[in-house]
Amino acid sequence: SKAREKALEQFMVPEMMRSRLENVILKIQVLGYTDVDAFLEQLLDPPSQQSVQLSNQALRDIGALDGEDCLTELGRTLGQLPLDPQLGKMMVLAASLSCLDPVLSVVTSLENKSPFTLTSRAREAGQALDRLAADTVSDHLAVANAVACWDGLQARGLGGQARTAAVQDFT
Repeated sequence: SKAREKALEQFMVPEMMRSRLENVILKIQVLGYTDVDAFLEQLLDPPSQQSVQLSNQALRDIGALDGEDCLTELGRTLGQLPLDPQLGKMMVLAASLSCLDPVLSVVTSLENKSPFTLTSRAREAGQALDRLAADTVSDHLAVANAVACWDGLQARGLGGQARTAAVQDFT
């Protein structure tokens, strides 16, 4: 409608001003720029100072930056990964604790849409999801269990039948 059209902005707000900055700050520092604030101020549409401060605090909280906002070794590693720093830290910790496979499944599901879609059989799907979560009451472990079941079916050579078999195993 004309009223809705008038309420819309003429131009979209630039992504730099509406998205999280943790990954951007890490990338800037990995590239060797020490004054992140000065770098960001040179952009056509720089993010707010409050956004930068919140992102720096989040990076300090996960150990990617030290108290002086300099990269730590963990921060250098996270800055080279193409994903959110919190998810990257999950992967680094999982690798050091030898439980990388299930954590990679969880990280992938958090980066993308849920692998569990609702269909006309939503009740059965919900029950299957509950069984995948077992006694953990965890959506993340349900995803890891689903991927493990899928891998097991693929290893047994069920190929295209794996989807049907997986649904039957849990319904």
